[in-house]
Amino acid sequence: MIFRYRGKNIDISDIRIIKKCIKDNPGKSRRWISQELCRIWNWKQDNGILKDMVCRSLLTLLERNGHIVQPPKKCFPPNPLQKRTPPRKITVEETPIHASLKQLSQIEIRQVRHTRDEQFYNSLIHQFHYIAYAHPIGESIKYMAFVDGRPVGCCGWSSPAWYIECRDRFIGWSREEREKNLRFIAYNTRYL
Repeated sequence: MIFRYRGKNIDISDIRIIKKCIKDNPGKSRRWISQELCRIWNWKQDNGILKDMVCRSLLTLLERNGHIVQPPKKCFPPNPLQKRTPPRKITVEETPIHASLKQLSQIEIRQVRHTRDEQFYNSLIHQFHYIAYAHPIGESIKYMAFVDGRPVGCCGWSSPAWYIECRDRFIGWSREEREKNLRFIAYNTRYL
């Protein structure tokens, strides 16, 4: 084995498969190559989608370490993550609510990811959270709490970091257990 990458052992036979895939498919893009390798290896996420981006990262690492030569890049799309504009400011009533939870009318909690209120959530986090807003990495979910239609709280979660030694040691996971169970962990990105 050469090394282990994101749950997959990479050895000399894998390097041969990669080189053959590249050689047998001249003119194909790096993306096509990575997707084909995922199909060959049956390398999929738990939801059945190919681990295409992970495979592309693996290919870049293997090329950087001199194991393979990838086909030349075909396009250089702009990276919208590099120049992401902050959420636009949405004004809200900022007068504090002085009441106990019992005194408030019913609190409504709504999932706002992929809804019109997602921009509202992003704006509130950017304006009022001490770290401000940052676009979450990987899968994410966002919730807002309302009292009488007025926002009173925001909370978001996203995919966890692949490896955090202190977390994994605290949970008691081996490397194999982490790879198997990481999908059950959520990272609290913001609480407001």
